[in-house]
Amino acid sequence: MDKLQVREGPRIEKIDLAKPGVEEFIPATMDNIRDSLKRFGVAIVREAFDVAEIEGLIENATAHAAKVEAAARDGTIGKFARAVADIDPETAGCTSNFTETSLYKALMRGVVRSMLLEAIGPDVYWVNAQARVVVPDSNLDKNGRLPLHIERRAFKYDGLHNIWTPLTPQGVVTNVDTPGLQFFVGRLDYFQSLSPETEESIVKYLSSIGRESHRHGLQGDKYGFFFRPKLKAGDVALFTGFAPHTGYIPENARLTRVAFDIRIFPKCDAPDIKPLCLAA
Repeated sequence: MDKLQVREGPRIEKIDLAKPGVEEFIPATMDNIRDSLKRFGVAIVREAFDVAEIEGLIENATAHAAKVEAAARDGTIGKFARAVADIDPETAGCTSNFTETSLYKALMRGVVRSMLLEAIGPDVYWVNAQARVVVPDSNLDKNGRLPLHIERRAFKYDGLHNIWTPLTPQGVVTNVDTPGLQFFVGRLDYFQSLSPETEESIVKYLSSIGRESHRHGLQGDKYGFFFRPKLKAGDVALFTGFAPHTGYIPENARLTRVAFDIRIFPKCDAPDIKPLCLAA
């Protein structure tokens, strides 16, 4: 008889150990999460929610990824990003409201709920709850991978954070078997200084170090390095709007990846934003 898999419970990765190649985890307490966000702009949480609750979504995401990859390879590709509600089994063909999806019900409680209350407060709003496909072929003209960027340039909301989680089948690990997410860790104060006066300098620097983000190994510069966490379904990356990030395509990756991301922030006077009522 196969042994039952036992969930260890939420843990966060010690990002400062990633550069020397150490993967170590500590309990996902609010103090530890707060410290990781403050120091690095990123908190990586393992086993943040029960992946069994989104099995139907993962099946749909896998089928969707295959269609997007086929279109990318024959040159008929349209968009690599799609509203997650369009492929979630509870909302596909019915509504585009993220808060009615199976993913919302699984994700927005437990440690993720606590993180959002800690980082943003009780009045959380959202835009762009989407599933993005990245094809594991850096030679394609378009593969779904975005340039190195900080979210705050495109989304002008104060207190902006992102939640990112892979929608991958059991046993598939991002940045190993399939494209994943990577962050440039370093100079966080510099990126947090984003303003009309500093934007040109920051964009130029992002472009410069972004060229290193394609390379394998811990590339970067004297100010920092690229952190490429190995995540599976049920794991979550929470990062601020000032954390530089992009996709990463491992050298031996063979599987196309779908991942979910959403932009969240405190209530503000802006059009097209929607409240995100945190589940108890």
